[in-house]
Order: sequence, then C-alpha cells, then structure tokens
Amino acid sequence: MQKFSGSAEDFEETSMSERLSYWSEYYSNAHCNNSIHTTPSQFAAFCAIEAKETGISKLIDIACGDGRDSVFFAQLGFEVLALEQSTTAIEIITSRSRDLNNLKAIQIDVISEKLPQMKSSDDVSAYYARFFLHTLAEPQVHTFFRNLSNNMQSSQLFFTEYRSEQDASLTKCTPYHDRYFHNPTSIRMIAKAHNLDCIYEVQGRGFAKWKTDDAAVVRQIFVRSK
Repeated sequence: MQKFSGSAEDFEETSMSERLSYWSEYYSNAHCNNSIHTTPSQFAAFCAIEAKETGISKLIDIACGDGRDSVFFAQLGFEVLALEQSTTAIEIITSRSRDLNNLKAIQIDVISEKLPQMKSSDDVSAYYARFFLHTLAEPQVHTFFRNLSNNMQSSQLFFTEYRSEQDASLTKCTPYHDRYFHNPTSIRMIAKAHNLDCIYEVQGRGFAKWKTDDAAVVRQIFVRSK
C-alpha cells in the first residue's frame, strides 16, 4: 500500500484504484486510532450561519470525508446528503449518524457521475465542498464545475473552501495528498464558464487551523446564474 509521501508527480502516476485504496486506509486508520474529527470545521460553522440567513434547509456535502461537517449540519436541523467515493468513509458516516434521520450518505464519484439533486417546492438546497477543489488538477476542476452546474438549479448556492497557492510551502500535519493549490482567480473564471458567479470571496490564514497546520485557504460562495 503506497502512502503517497513523495512528490505531486509521483502521486499523479498512481492509478485511481490505488488512490481509492489510500483513502480507504486513511479513514480506516483514523477511525481505529480514534482520530476522526468530532468537531466541525471552521468553514462549516461559517456556512451554517450563511445558509440559515438565506433560508437554505438542505445541503449536499460533496466529498464529505469522514462526515464531520455532514453530521454537524444535520445536528443543526439541515437535511443533508453526504457524497463520498470511499466506502470506508461511507461506513464511518453511517455509523456516526445512526440517530440522525435527516442525514443520508451516498457513495459516488462526483467527477464522473451525475450529482444528485434535492428538489422541493418549499425548501432551498445548496452544495458544499470543503478541502475538495485542491485535490483536483485543472482539467478535473473544469469537469467538476460542468457537472455541478448541470445539476444546480437557478439561484442555488455552492460553498467551497480550498488551499490557495500560498499554502504550497506551509506546514502540513497530514501525509501527502493530491494538492494542487489553485489560484482563486482561475477558479472564478472556470466557474464563470459554467454559469456560476462568485458572490463572496476571502482568503488568508486562520480560517482552517489544525494543530501546527495553519492553512492558507480561499473561501468562495457561487450562485448558479439563470
């Protein structure tokens, strides 16, 4: 089992099955070592306030990992659809949310498969993705935004946070993942090409601190244009 502790070039040469195997082992080890996050991310707390203030009642958590934010949103009363490719992570989320009837986890490849929708005439839903965009190379970012746009309804929101270019040389507390450190201007342009307009943006440090890892991140909110 490769640990991906080498360079980005080494990581890009690995197969999709190897990457899936890596993440399955990553989440399994975290679960066994009781290091699964039990508190939400700072971004989730920020988005929960924004969502409540704009009348959003349903959230689709893209690449939700171990479900830390999915569980948090559900506990606040949101109806949550948690999307994740790793079967191990899905099992962890399911275990953590046994008492939450408003959280459903689905195994899906959000790049190659059609994203689900949460349609209702009375309720408003939004998409959410934390620390996901920087796992994608630029061609995958284009594919993701096209997929996302095709499944969003007009005026729906997309909340996202990812590591910025300034984070490339900063301390990381976790092993090497596929991190691409996108420029926010490039992300805005790609999103715009797929009918998503950026309505909020902030970047810097102090937004995603964990142990000695004080990541330089970008937070953006997009709206699906008509």
